[in-house]
Formats: sequence, C-alpha cells, structure tokens
Amino acid sequence: MTALEAAFYDEAMTTPDALAMAPLDKSPWLPVYELAATFVHPAFPVIDLGCGTGRFAELLYQRGQPSYHGYDYAPAVVAEAARYCATDAFTFAVGDIREWEHGPGLPDECVYVLLEVLEHLDDDLDALERIPPGLPVVFSVPNFWSRAHVRRFLQPRDVFDRYGPLLDFDAWQVLAFPAWGRRIHVFRATRRSEIL
Repeated sequence: MTALEAAFYDEAMTTPDALAMAPLDKSPWLPVYELAATFVHPAFPVIDLGCGTGRFAELLYQRGQPSYHGYDYAPAVVAEAARYCATDAFTFAVGDIREWEHGPGLPDECVYVLLEVLEHLDDDLDALERIPPGLPVVFSVPNFWSRAHVRRFLQPRDVFDRYGPLLDFDAWQVLAFPAWGRRIHVFRATRRSEIL
C-alpha cells in the first residue's frame, strides 16, 4: 500500500454511488458483517485492521460488543467511521497495517478482524505474522478482481493453502452475491504458535 492508495480510498467515498457510505442496513456487505459478527467472541475486545467506514463497528455496537479498536489507512475513512459509530467504548485511528504491532495499551485477550483487507496487501502474510500467537482472527477475502485487489481466492482451498501455515481454521463459509456474480469467503481461525 502507498499514500496514493490511501487517497484512492478517501476519494472513493465521495463518488455518488459510494457503496461504503450506504447505511448499515443497506450496505451490500451486510451479509459479510452479520456472519463475521457471529464469529467474534462477544466478551473479547475487537481489533479491526482495515475498519473501513464503521459499518461493521456499528453492527457490533448494536449487538453489545464491549470494546472495539478500529484502524484504517485512509484518514477520511477513519473520520467517517468515528462519525458513523460514535460511542466512547469504540475508538478509531489512522494506522498502516504494514507496520502494525500489537503494542502496549491493547488487550492481551482480543479478536483480530480483517474484513476485505488481505486481498489489498502485497505483504498479507507479514500482516498476519504480526498478530500474536494464540489469538483468534476473523477475516474475509473475495473470489473476484477489483482495481484495488492484488489477489483473489477462487475456492476456500486457495485460502487454506495460502494462510494455513499461519492459521488454524475453526470455521468458514462462502457467501454468494448473485447480483454481482461474486463470492466472499469468511473465516474464523487462530493464529498458530509455530509457523509451519
């Protein structure tokens, strides 16, 4: 990711048909958010890398999630997330996933969320390696190309092959979006203690 890419996401929010700006109940990604929310342990704080415009955060807030920390690369996206899901229990900050570290001030027990993020990163494996071993990870990846994607996953096996050395998978489901002719894979896993 580069600064230009952050600007791309900021600018994408201003187009007349900006899907990321749709309210939660009209978001095309609502099925992904709803499934991912069932994979999140309700008592664990959430660390959402690539939080987007706060629609998933709002869903978690509505479901009683006690603590949430959202990070995204694009400043305007983070500002929109903080505006859309304004609650003291949830925080949003600009953060570069390529340099992310689970540092002081973050809970030892938490769940990491990366929804529609890994396909945007050249260094996706490095991002996953920096998640502390033993912590749960909820993520989604697409089976389709987009201007901002560097990879796609046609089948769940593609995901298992790429991320299996870093993650122990607990659950997965493929969501179909017939109107788009696309699918999105949603997974719950645990970061392995030893990299295979």
